[in-house]
Amino acid sequence: MTPWLHLGGGDAVLFQQWKPVSPAAIAGVCVGLLLFAVLDRLLGAFRRLMEGRWQKRRLALTGERDGSVAALLLDSFKALGRKDEGIDRPYPLAKQTTSMTSTPRLTMTMMTPIDLYRGLLYGLQALTTYTLMLTAMTFHAAYILSILVGLSFGEMLFGRLRPDTAVQADDACC
Repeated sequence: MTPWLHLGGGDAVLFQQWKPVSPAAIAGVCVGLLLFAVLDRLLGAFRRLMEGRWQKRRLALTGERDGSVAALLLDSFKALGRKDEGIDRPYPLAKQTTSMTSTPRLTMTMMTPIDLYRGLLYGLQALTTYTLMLTAMTFHAAYILSILVGLSFGEMLFGRLRPDTAVQADDACC
């Protein structure tokens, strides 16, 4: 392994047996890395979409109003800053303890199937990211450029997919 940017062949790509030497073999590795980088961005977009779907499902099953930390903190502050008899009291009085609402949770309820899939999907995305990083550590300029082009192209294709912009099948159109 040459510790500077280079274009020559003979570097091991992930495994000791994978040492492309010919220009055609190096080009094949570059195409494979480009597609693998696009796959990495696809996994990231899929994970974002599934996180949105899982959050909606979790909120529907647990009956929570909103799962965001900001909304939970806002509810807590509203509960603390109630008005009684025209006087703004930042803290609830002792006689009001029976009518006080409980403080909202800051964490979501654990749901094993969802959390299992979420963990597996994160692990798969981390595996692809680390694989690309290890390949870039060969300092082969063509490999690094292929990874960068693949990540950029994948982001152009899949980066705009967000849970709030995804088209739902039950949405009425036109």
